[in-house]
This record gives sequence, structure tokens and C-alpha cells, in this order.
Amino acid sequence: SIPPREAVVPALLVGGAAFAGAVVLPRRVVAVAFGAVVGMSCMDTSHFVRLALVDIARAIQSQRTRAPPPLLARTVTRYRVWPGDVDRNRHMNNSKYLRVGNFARRRFWASVWARTDLRLNLIVTAQTIRYRRELKLWQAYRVVSSLAYWDDRCFYTEHRFEGDDDFVHAVQLVKYRLVSTQLKT
Repeated sequence: SIPPREAVVPALLVGGAAFAGAVVLPRRVVAVAFGAVVGMSCMDTSHFVRLALVDIARAIQSQRTRAPPPLLARTVTRYRVWPGDVDRNRHMNNSKYLRVGNFARRRFWASVWARTDLRLNLIVTAQTIRYRRELKLWQAYRVVSSLAYWDDRCFYTEHRFEGDDDFVHAVQLVKYRLVSTQLKT
């Protein structure tokens, strides 16, 4: 037999709690909604969406005529702890610090190298993080990123997770190895 082109979904699943019954939705809508729910719960889709938004913001910002910040300038990125970031103890999960550090690093390097003619290939070879105090649900915080040190092959960055009270909740240090450089074409 041919499968139906529509799916009957209980009204409570689509926000129709006001009446008892069912809503008929096209199968495609149900499949896309189901895929979105599975993707968000299994693959941390918000991470990839956020990376795309950071890249779009960087592209828009690079079109402006502002001068880039100096190499030793600090980049400040603001965040908030959302329900998807917390663990069962109602504070930000340790793995989320590394994800947020990834966003902060991308923004830092994008702001530093935005107006240069160099294209660098940097590989993260080591990172460490020290947790000092938890970030709680809904708490606003900022990540202050800076270049801590460099030598002939490596760059070292520091990312401080600071609360609104200027307390440093965590410090992340990242070592990058410079693999190659080339001029942008």
C-alpha cells in the first residue's frame, strides 16, 4: 500500500492544547520537524548555527572601513548561559566552556587578521582550562580574548570567562601551531 501523504499528529504536540483531537499535517512538515528535534538534541545544532552567525557577522564587519585592532588588543564577546548549556547541577557544562572558547577564538582571529593580506593556517595543538567558579543558568558573562605570547612557530592565546562583577570564572589557554602562510588572492 502507498503511505499516506499526511500524518495525523496529536494536537498537544503542535501546540493545540485548547482542544482535544488531532491535526493533519503534511508528511514533509512532520519529517522536517522531527529531524530538527533530533538534530538539536543529538548534534548540538545550536553550535553550528552560532558559528554561521559569527561568520556572517564577520563578513559584514569586514566590509566596514574601520581599522583593525592592534595585534595585542583584547576582544570582548558577550554571552549568556542558556538552558541547553547547563548540566544536571544547573551550571554551565565544562564542555560548553570549550565550545564558547572556540567562538571567542574565531572572533579574535577574525578581528586581528581581517584587514591583512595574509592567510594563516593555524592548528590548535594544545589547550587547557582552569575552572574557578561555576556560571549559573541565565547568568550573563563575557569572554575576553588576547594574544598572550608568540614565537617563530606558535601563538598562545588566553580567554578569560568573566562575570558582570569582573570575577574570572575560568581561564582557557590555547596553543596554535603556524602550519603555513600565503597571500590572499
